[in-house]
Amino acid sequence: MSKEIHITIEKQRLIITRFVMIYCILCLLLRAMAHTLPSQLAQPVLTRAGYNIAHILYRASGIGEWLTQYPFTAQLFNVFLFGAAALLAVFPRKNYFAVLFSILLLLFIITTNIYVNFNQHYLFLLWLATLPFCMRSDRSFALLWEGLRFYACWVYGSTFILKLINGAMWQWDYGLQTMKEQVAEYVFLNPGSTLTMAYSWLIQHGTLVNIGQKFVFLAEGMFLIGFFTRKYDRFLIFMGLFIFISTALFANVFFIEQLGILIVALLPLKEWDKINNRFRRSKPAVL
Repeated sequence: MSKEIHITIEKQRLIITRFVMIYCILCLLLRAMAHTLPSQLAQPVLTRAGYNIAHILYRASGIGEWLTQYPFTAQLFNVFLFGAAALLAVFPRKNYFAVLFSILLLLFIITTNIYVNFNQHYLFLLWLATLPFCMRSDRSFALLWEGLRFYACWVYGSTFILKLINGAMWQWDYGLQTMKEQVAEYVFLNPGSTLTMAYSWLIQHGTLVNIGQKFVFLAEGMFLIGFFTRKYDRFLIFMGLFIFISTALFANVFFIEQLGILIVALLPLKEWDKINNRFRRSKPAVL
């Protein structure tokens, strides 16, 4: 990382911290609306099969029972989870709030993956975005924030590489077959909706879906450029939006947590300067 970039990131630490924490709170509110907070899960909760090491340690510790079986501790967890994020947004220099929120968010993610019966890997990009704020020194923050940018590029770029290896890129009807599988439930439950009619038309014109799927794959591959230059970061943000909208509409996948972190990680430093200046003009800095 160049010295100029390093200093600029350090200067914008406060506004980046506040922006990310507000985004985390919004994502958690979406989870609350979907009734997937630990305190909102069914009683008794159903446990998924197939644990990794983190899941095994979590289950052995008994934390899951405290977060899902007992109303008081479950609600207390919610208070601490939202409260830690809010406190860090107000006091972005207090790294111990970041450490607390990072631990609580990790527990929330593991709880979700175990009891909602779906291992949501994309949530971990949201968690990784909290780690730079745990650092006390601005230099350490700057290095980890730069690392987050490279990791975000790898998340998308590696999916393109995987599709090359497993053959999805070379299977012509992959897009149409995926769309049929993913939207079948929606079409069955909403037979007369406008979106169902659009899906029916696209299924009849499967060539368009297959071509569109290949463009999505290529858009993922564009993120490999981010390892070599920052010049195209705005273009990569556009590619991220294109992937998100396409997969949300045609594959029933809603990776809003991952999208937001991708945008903030790739946002050019000049844009952070503009946001910071606008924030200062609209309201005096709290700290």
